[in-house]
Amino acid sequence: MTTHTSKYKVTDNFMPSDYLKYLKGKILAPRGFPWEFSNTVAYNKDNEHQDEDAKYNCYLMHEIFNDYTIRSPLHEDLLHIYKELDVRSLIRVRVLMYLNHGKQIIHQPHTDFMYSHKAALIYLNTNNGFTQFADADWMPEPQLDKDPNGEMRLYNYNPFWENSMEPFKTQDRVMSIENRLVVHDGSRPHSSSTCTDQTYRVLLSLNYT
Repeated sequence: MTTHTSKYKVTDNFMPSDYLKYLKGKILAPRGFPWEFSNTVAYNKDNEHQDEDAKYNCYLMHEIFNDYTIRSPLHEDLLHIYKELDVRSLIRVRVLMYLNHGKQIIHQPHTDFMYSHKAALIYLNTNNGFTQFADADWMPEPQLDKDPNGEMRLYNYNPFWENSMEPFKTQDRVMSIENRLVVHDGSRPHSSSTCTDQTYRVLLSLNYT
């Protein structure tokens, strides 16, 4: 089943069940799958905020593709997903794992990249975590600037960074349901969260055009 809104598209039961089982078997193997620890979720200054939850701004990450380079053998296993998403050019692909800290943490709002592009989230387990999206009527402040290739792009520079939930008045959330796909514009603000009913919340995150 697919649901469209002005902000995102949600597709349940996105992958064939045997393919999903195969990917989860690799990613969630008891040993042998390399994870990298990151002590920030949204921004490098996450942990400078003077609130009691700042210490929980961390997660585990496995990088698959970044900086025009394949970083993991898992890239080959995702070719089916790339085809289904009609990917023309990859920007970044990662597996993300948010651990259960005993209470639900909503991370700082962020954008993946400050130019319009597609961002896909594929939830790999069901839990009470979620992704929260900026309000439909929230508008960024566009500004032309050069991208890493020297080409001019329209970037979304925003004044709300640094612990502002201004774009999230409606608290529009998509819950983490196993095998659910969410596609949205990665240049618009969104927030991740942890879960409290499972050991971890794990998902595939893809940025592409």
